[in-house]
Amino acid sequence: MPARAALRLLATAATLLLAACGHGRVASGPAAPAPVSCTGGGRPVGGTCYCPLGTVWNGQSCQGTPDPTGCAGGAYLFGDGDQAVCSCLAGEIANGDHCEPLQCTGGALPGGDQCYCPGGSTWSGTECVCTGGATWDGAQCMCQGGATWDGAQCMCHGGSSWDGSQCACTGGAAWDGNQCMCQGGSTWDGAQCVCPATTAWDGAQCSAEQPAQGGGGHHERCSGGAYRDHGRCVCPAGSAWDGAACAQPPAAGSRCRQAVADKGYAPSEWAACDGVDEACALALLDHDYSPRAFASCQGVDTRCAVAVLTHNYGPDALHYCQGVDGACAELVLQKNYAPSAIPQSCRLR
Repeated sequence: MPARAALRLLATAATLLLAACGHGRVASGPAAPAPVSCTGGGRPVGGTCYCPLGTVWNGQSCQGTPDPTGCAGGAYLFGDGDQAVCSCLAGEIANGDHCEPLQCTGGALPGGDQCYCPGGSTWSGTECVCTGGATWDGAQCMCQGGATWDGAQCMCHGGSSWDGSQCACTGGAAWDGNQCMCQGGSTWDGAQCVCPATTAWDGAQCSAEQPAQGGGGHHERCSGGAYRDHGRCVCPAGSAWDGAACAQPPAAGSRCRQAVADKGYAPSEWAACDGVDEACALALLDHDYSPRAFASCQGVDTRCAVAVLTHNYGPDALHYCQGVDGACAELVLQKNYAPSAIPQSCRLR
C-alpha cells in the first residue's frame, strides 16, 4: 500500500457508524449515496462495507485474522485500490495517530466506534437507564405486571391501573382476560361496580336484599347483624350481606387479603396483610412465598421492595429497602449490584 495511505484513520464515529448494514456489504450508486455503516466488523469505504485485510465475510461477520500490512498505529486496511483506508477495528477508536480500545461506562456497551445503551435503555448523562416505568430484567428494559410499552412508557390497558407493582382492576371489577369487567350482575358507575337497586353484593354476585322474617309489622326479625328498615333487613353502613350475615369488607389491605384468599390460605392468614406494604406483599405472593413472609414488608419503600423481589432476591433482603429512595434502589439493582448496596447509595437524608 502507498505510504500516503499508511494511516488515514476515519476520525469520527459519525463517519464510521451511521445506519444499518445487514449483510456486511452494501452496494451504492456512484452519486452521493446515503450514509451507511456496517455490522460484523466491517467498515464503510466509498459507500460499500469492507472487511479488514486478511478476513472474509461469512454472511454474518468478518472471519479470519486481520493483516496489519500497510497501516500503522494498530489500524488495518479496509477497501480496494486507491480508495482503501486504514481504520481501527470494531470496538476501538482513533486517538491521534493510534487506535485504542473504546471505553464505555455506566452500563453502555461498545458498538463499532461508539458506546450504546443496550436493551432499550437510554443514556441519562451518567449511565444507561430504563425509562417510562420499565425495569431491567438482566437483558433488556421490560414492562412489568401486565403493562405494555406504548412507545414512550409502560401503560396498563383494559381499564386497569398501576397499583405500585402491577396493573390491577379497581372498584370491584375483575380481569376477564382482556379487560376489567364488573361481575355478578353489577355495573360500572364511573368509579366502582355497583349492584342494581334492591339488590346487594353477597360475596359472589348481586342478589336480592334479605327480606325481613317473621310475623310482619313490628314483629319482623332480622338476622346476621342486619336491622329492619321499612320492611326490609339492611346491613349497617360499611358492611354488606354475604349470603348469611352482614360482613365487614376489609378496607386496608383489601387487595392483599383477596390475593391471600385466592391462593387458598385460610382466613386466619389474612391478618398478615395488616400494617405491611401491600404491593410488597402481593409481590411475595406472586413469587410463591406464604403470608408468613409479609412481616418483611413492614416499613419498606414500595418501588425498592418490588424491584428486589423482581430480581429474584428473597424476603430476607427486603430490610435493605427501609428508609431509601425507591428509584435509586431500582437503578442499583439494574446495574446488577446486590441489595446490600442499596442503603449506602440510596439512603434518604
